[in-house]
Amino acid sequence: MEELDVVLFDNSLAMQRLVRGMLGYMNIGRVRAFGDINLAIMAMRDSPADLFITDWEQKPVDSFKILRALRHKLNEPICYTSVIVLTAFTSVHYVRRAMAAGAHQFLAKPISQQTLSDRILWAVNDDRQFELVNDIWAIEGVGALDFDQNSRSQIIHAGKNARRKKPIASKIKPVVEKQKQPQPPADAESHDFDTWEI
Repeated sequence: MEELDVVLFDNSLAMQRLVRGMLGYMNIGRVRAFGDINLAIMAMRDSPADLFITDWEQKPVDSFKILRALRHKLNEPICYTSVIVLTAFTSVHYVRRAMAAGAHQFLAKPISQQTLSDRILWAVNDDRQFELVNDIWAIEGVGALDFDQNSRSQIIHAGKNARRKKPIASKIKPVVEKQKQPQPPADAESHDFDTWEI
């Protein structure tokens, strides 16, 4: 995993230290941790990451709104970044909401080194396409679950528009072998988090 670039956003310094320590143990090439979402987004704009990890409970903006904003069509290429959501809330409602907001993986706390490693491998090699739903890139077959009924008829299959990154499975030396598949992104301009349409 030496070539992976991970951005971690968490309001809790203790959680940042814990996750950062696990990522370091996995030999992740680059880990950037932030307690401010605007700084995290600016960092990803300047240098796109392979993976974005966030806790579900964040302040002042919750992760549902953060992920919906991150997936906005004007935020290419970061709108295609793989996302893992960490949470203490494990009910089906929270899982569906996180997936609908654009998470590739949902990881319940307390987290373990092995489980985090498995989720990272799965997320960064996820080959599902993205669908454009009301200006938000949603993960095919999952992202539209919690959108309103009217928006379902407006789904546009990404096809050629959802260009894929070069497969990063070749960069990864997994702790445990898992599914190895490619992942999407592209190039374009983005706009400030404060102006994102959520």
